[in-house]
Amino acid sequence: MFGISNPADFAQAKNIKTSRVSVGTSPTLLLDANEDRLGAIIVKHSKKSLYLGGPAVSTTTGLLVVGVAGTAFSLEVGNTELYGVVESGTQTLSIMEALS
Repeated sequence: MFGISNPADFAQAKNIKTSRVSVGTSPTLLLDANEDRLGAIIVKHSKKSLYLGGPAVSTTTGLLVVGVAGTAFSLEVGNTELYGVVESGTQTLSIMEALS
């Protein structure tokens, strides 16, 4: 489901979309399905661990992104929704998408 995004995706993008999302203890939509998406970069704003997955993601089933503030990672998610969840409280994420 997830792969490392190719930096060339952003060089080839015709449009860049940015957003900021507050993730809580319930699954939160980070990226909607978008067939024009080439890749995405997500930056964590806090030390809380983040868990990624589908609409039913939880802290026991999600892909762990370790709790380091400023962690940036890229994903090739294509036309797929991506959700996130944290164990407690909230965490802010900045998201940049490369679109064709």
